[in-house]
Amino acid sequence: MLPLIGRNWQWIKSDCWTLVRDYYAAKGLILPDWDRPPEEEFEDNPIFDKCWRLAGFHELRDDELLQDGDALLFNIHCDKPNHVGIFLADGNILHHFKNQLSRCDSYGRWLQQSTSRRLRHDALKP
Repeated sequence: MLPLIGRNWQWIKSDCWTLVRDYYAAKGLILPDWDRPPEEEFEDNPIFDKCWRLAGFHELRDDELLQDGDALLFNIHCDKPNHVGIFLADGNILHHFKNQLSRCDSYGRWLQQSTSRRLRHDALKP
C-alpha cells in the first residue's frame, strides 16, 4: 500500500475515497469501492451521501465525541457531501483535496463548519 500522506491526486485511483479505503484497509477493514461516475458528473451529483450506510457506517449522535478513525463527510464549496476524510486522535484529519497531495490538517473552524456528517464504522463501535 502507498503511504497515506503525500500522494498525488488522481480521480478514482488516488483521491479522498481511495485514501479513506486505504486507511481502513491498513486497520484490517475492507470497504467497498463503488463504480464512480466521471469526475464532472460527481461534482454535480456526489455519491457519498448515498453510500456511507452501505459501507457499514452509522452517523454519530450530536452528543458523541469524535474518536480516532471516525470518517467525516464534508460539503466543500458545494451543498452536498463531496469530500471525505478521517478524524485522527491528535485533532487532525487525514484527507485528500482535489489536485493536491494527501495530508493531515487541523480539524479547525472551516473544516468543522464544512462537515455534513460524522460517521463511525459499525466494526469500530466501542
